[in-house]
Amino acid sequence: MEIDPKAYEIPNLESEFFPVTDNDCWPKRTTGDLFAYGVPFELQNYLLREEDGGLKELNFRTVLVSARHNQRSNASWVQRAEFIRTGRFSPNGMSGGPVFHIGRDDKDAFVGLAGMIMR
Repeated sequence: MEIDPKAYEIPNLESEFFPVTDNDCWPKRTTGDLFAYGVPFELQNYLLREEDGGLKELNFRTVLVSARHNQRSNASWVQRAEFIRTGRFSPNGMSGGPVFHIGRDDKDAFVGLAGMIMR
């Protein structure tokens, strides 16, 4: 995702919210450990109001799932990863969730954004 601060009329908006270093982006300097956050549909519960069908209550569980890189996809900029789960649930609904990787540089380990779940 790229955001050009010049396209917005917001004073003091800068592009350097946090420094992005090419060498820290996946897959450079990665340990190979991936993890993904998401909200699977089957772990969501909701109640609707009888009178108008509007949302009365919503409860959901966010999951953190370990993953490993599987292979490149045929689609540009898309990679395939396999979830490593102990619990059984369908990942349906996790699309849009972030995927992070553990990296290591000459100073320490770090968590970097690897991408987002697409399907």
